Amino acid sequence: MLARAVSRPCYVAAVKRDPVGDRLPRRRVDLRTLPPWAQYAIALIVVAAVGGLAWLVGRGRPTPSWFHGVIPVLGWIGVAALIYLAVRQMMKKR
Repeated sequence: MLARAVSRPCYVAAVKRDPVGDRLPRRRVDLRTLPPWAQYAIALIVVAAVGGLAWLVGRGRPTPSWFHGVIPVLGWIGVAALIYLAVRQMMKKR
């Protein structure tokens, strides 16, 4: 029995094909055509992968002295950004 198609939105990034002679065409994917939640998910996955690789590679190396002062500042900037986004989201709902 054939499955019936479900009418749900299908998100596909725009794909452009470049002509390249005898080789397979190269695909260019425009990620900006994806919905925002997919863009954020891709960004978070890439950041987590790069951060994880950096942590694995630099585990045994000592950190520079100037870097110890940067970590708390970045943490507070992140907290402030989260608070700002939460307040902005609550104001939009009103």
